[in-house]
Amino acid sequence: MLDEKDNARTHIKIFANDQQASDLSRQIKDTDMVHIICALSGG
Repeated sequence: MLDEKDNARTHIKIFANDQQASDLSRQIKDTDMVHIICALSGG
């Protein structure tokens, strides 16, 4: 899920309270809703 620099990989999107997190430094509370979305591909 994370690359060698501890950033979310490009195919992973993280949302906190319906807003996309641009980096992983955002503090979250117990009441926050977090979604981690991973793009799928195949053939």
